[in-house]
Order: sequence, then C-alpha cells, then structure tokens
Amino acid sequence: MRLFDSVIFEHSVFSGFILKMPLSMFRRFIFIGLCVLQALALKAQCPFDAVITPSSLSLCPLDSDTLFAGPATSYQWFRNSIPLVNSNQSFWVVNAQNDAGASFLVVQTLNGCSEASAPVTVSVIPTPPVTFAVDGTVDGFLCAGQTATLSISSVHSSSVSWFRNGIQVTGANSPTLTVSQGGTYSVTAAVAQCPNIVQFSGTESIQLVTPVVPVISANLDQELLLATGNANSYIWQLNGEPIAGASTAQLSPTQTGVYTVTAIYNGGCSATSANFVFEGFNDPCTFVAQISTPNGNSLCQGDSLLLSVNGESNFQWFSDGQAIEGANSAQFLLPSELVATVVTASATEGICADVSEPISINLVFPIYPVIATEGGLTEICEGGTLTLSIESGYTVQNWLLDGNPVGSNGLSLAASQAGSYSVEVFGEACPDQLLLTEPVNIGLAPNPQPVLSLNGSSLSTSTQAESYQWYLDGNLVPGLSGATILAQNGVWEVQVTYANGCSATSEPFTVESIGWSLPELRSMLVKPNPSEGVLWVDSPGGRMRLFDVLGRIHFEAEVERGWMLLPVRPESGHYLLMVENSRGHWQQKVVFR
Repeated sequence: MRLFDSVIFEHSVFSGFILKMPLSMFRRFIFIGLCVLQALALKAQCPFDAVITPSSLSLCPLDSDTLFAGPATSYQWFRNSIPLVNSNQSFWVVNAQNDAGASFLVVQTLNGCSEASAPVTVSVIPTPPVTFAVDGTVDGFLCAGQTATLSISSVHSSSVSWFRNGIQVTGANSPTLTVSQGGTYSVTAAVAQCPNIVQFSGTESIQLVTPVVPVISANLDQELLLATGNANSYIWQLNGEPIAGASTAQLSPTQTGVYTVTAIYNGGCSATSANFVFEGFNDPCTFVAQISTPNGNSLCQGDSLLLSVNGESNFQWFSDGQAIEGANSAQFLLPSELVATVVTASATEGICADVSEPISINLVFPIYPVIATEGGLTEICEGGTLTLSIESGYTVQNWLLDGNPVGSNGLSLAASQAGSYSVEVFGEACPDQLLLTEPVNIGLAPNPQPVLSLNGSSLSTSTQAESYQWYLDGNLVPGLSGATILAQNGVWEVQVTYANGCSATSEPFTVESIGWSLPELRSMLVKPNPSEGVLWVDSPGGRMRLFDVLGRIHFEAEVERGWMLLPVRPESGHYLLMVENSRGHWQQKVVFR
C-alpha cells in the first residue's frame, strides 16, 4: 500500500500539533515530512510494499505483543498518525493497557525509496465479570431430595472450577454444576481467548431444608385438631380438599371426615401427615393440662429451667404457638432465650387432649464485676506488684492469669507478672452461676536500677529518667534534681522515676577526699568578680560547668582555650565555675549580683 493512500492527517489536529511542539521536535517533524513527500514523489519507483505483521492484533488485558515490519534500511513508526520517537527499528512493542484502540503504521525506506504500510489497530478482548445463576431453589433454600443447577455464561468457558464452602469440587470444570447439598458455592472462570485471566464470581449460599412430617392429634376439651412440626405455615385438607383459611398448627373442625395437614417450610419445602379420621367430639373431657416448675419461677440468663406438664402421652411444647422441635416429653428444659415468648404445652390423658395456660417466668440477669487496677495503671513495675480488685458482693472462686488459676480467692490480688488477668466469681443475683469477668491485660514496665559514676568532682548516672532525687548519708538533698551533681564527701544514692511511673534507687556510692577544696584544683582568671551579669573567663579549654551552692548545674558545654564571654546570666548568689580537660582541673568561685 502506498504512503499517499494510508497516511492521512486531519487538518485541524495536524495544525494544532505543529503549533504546540518544541523547536527541536518541529525540525524533526519537517524532516519526516520531507521524507513523506519524497515517498509520495517516488512511490511509483519503490519495488516493495511496506507490510506490518500481524495485520490485525487482539490482546488480552495486561498482555503485550510485537508488530514487525519487512526488510528496509530505515523505519519510522506512527501511532494514531503521530510519529513515535526512537522508532527506527523493524519492530514495535504494544500493550493492551496503553495502546487499546490505537492505530499503528510504519514508513520503510530501502535504497532511497519510502513506502507506508496499511494501519494495524490494537484491540482488547473483553473479559466481563463472572456471575452464575441458580435454578431450582427458592430464596436460597433447596428441598432435600431435589437438585439445583448452577450455571455461568457461555463466554466464560475456560479454566472453570466450582467450589463448595471454599473447597474445590472434584471434577466440576464445566459451565454448569448440579448440586443436592447445601453450602456456599462460588466459581472461577475465564473467557476462552484469555484463559489466564481467571476471575472470581462471588458466592451464593444454598440452605438444605429437610421437612418434618407433621402428626395430627385431637384436643377434645377445646375441640381442636393439633399439628406438630415447627413449620412456617400449614395447609389443612378434608377428604383431600384444601380448607380455605386453615394455615396454622390448630384447626377447629366443623364436620367429620378424613383430615390431613401439609407443613410448609422454608423454600416451599413440604411434608404431609398421615390420615386422621375425625368422628366428632362425643365425650366431654375433664383433663386439664397444667405446667409446673419444680425449681421455682426464676431463671438466670444463660441457664435453663425445668418445666413439667401433667398427662399421659402426646406431649408437645410450644413457643408463641409454634411447636418446639424435639420437645415431646412431659418435662422440658426451658432455655432463658425463650422466657420472653408465650410458652405452653399440650398433652393427652386417655382420649382427651388439652393445651395448658402460658407459664410465667422471671428472668434474672447476672451482673458481672469489673476488675479495677491500682491507680488505673496497666503495667507492673519490674520487681514490684500492682493491686487488682473487684467490688464487694461476690464470692471469688479463682483469680486467673492467662486462663490458669493463681491460687488466690480474695477480692483483690497483688499481681507481679505480666499477662491477661480475669476472675471467676459467684454473684448474689445468680448464686449458682459461675461468672467470668472480662480480662484485663497487664504489661511489665522496665525499671532498671541506676548506676553512679564519679568523674573528677562530678557524680552522675547515665540512666535516662523523668526525675532524680539525691540522698547524702541517707538524707534527701533538696534542690538536686539532675542526672549530674557536684559531689561532696559522703555516701550518695540517687532515686530515679521513669516516665512509666516506676522508680528505682542506686546502690550506695562512697565519695572520699573530693570536694571544692581539692588541692589539685587550679584557679583561673575571671573578670569582673563580683559580676553584675557579664563575666569574662580565661578558659584553659575543656568541659566547663557552672554550679550553685546546692550542686545544681546552670551551664555545661565544651569550650575552646582563651578568653570567652560566659553565655549565661544566673540569679544573684555564689557559684563555682569549673573546667576539666586532660591536663587537669580548674575552678574559680564567682559572685553574681
């Protein structure tokens, strides 16, 4: 194909492109244009056709491929009619992410003759999301003995895998799956052209319903027919014909005949009773069903209460008129969650059946204690204890550390280890119910002992703390609150307090023959002395510190040798200026007014 036939520039786009390009690019564009014009002028002389292989290109998302041109001495590739930079080679790599919908062509030059190829447009194969349909269920319910069909669209026919409850179903690799079990189903699949782009469908839950066959009994006193089974609704039939409006577990029969009842469960699943021949209520019954509570009428939340009903057979317990599944004996352990419902019971004595009056139960809620920590702290200082406690009114069974008893049954515990603390108690509201408190997590706070060291006449500790208290010969020295002090002879100790509230005291440290009157200390020249605030110092060079009479440091820094101006102006009083270096120690008493 000739360049004149394939390279077409729309006038307005082309003009705007030229006006906005930098000068260097403009010059290159003019050069390429001249080449194109030359190709147009010489098109009849070119003995070859410029061809791109492949001639059409469809990519999967995120894939890439290469366009190849035929033999030539030079090449210029174009994308959407715009020349590509650094494209003087026989191939060009495209990718789905950046080049979808773009059109590419190449101008080939051989022996001074240029030809343009037909354009090749890059397309991307669509990969729509994977979804599947469920046929054979009603609102997600599947009746026992039936099957449901799961199916995905025919587009996703590659790399199919079905899953049930997160586990791959063996051999299930086709677009449809027939199931007869409940569970959570999902599928992964890909379109045929892009088998590596596997997508997840999301999940669909199927619940299997096994209908319970209801049983019909007659309540002669109340002239009712009763159906067992905890169904959503019922359909009564007389002689095989449905009875209009009869949709509960109880029926007042109006005529004799053969009665059946169909129980309807979730998903429309159903089961039908055996025939019940009703011949009328001929003999009045005196039997009255009554519920008794051998252990009283109070029930703690989370416990059960024993209920009993009189009678001989056909026992059934009800909650809000619905039969309680499995509650078919004269005694029933009532769970606390059913106290808020209307609880009744039916029973038969001889040929007479009756439904009791509702039972009234008082629900008692246990009150759980809360563990309090001393000072509201949640950490134990290393080597110390932290008091945990609960309020009075409880009998402690065990204090627990990480779920294990620690051998204490008082209202408080001196905890010395880090871990999760809880306590088992019996409360006053439900004295037979063992309660377990919410756990309290206690950590271990570091509390290292400080160490004292003497450097010249400076006594210090390298321990980083929030505060320091110094003791000389067992007595607190007021005003000393730093990590370094000017020592005097005696036995020193320092007590540090850390940011976590823990405190520790150093071992006693004895200082002998060190003080402000040591004979090896040299004097140095300062002026004026006394000073009104400005003080010049002839420094020997080294570490300079300014102490007050209590040993507190007001200035500390490394200084050069020579005259210098002291950069601080302390309050009026007597001070000691000291300088230390490898050659010795210098000191000078200074008075500030």
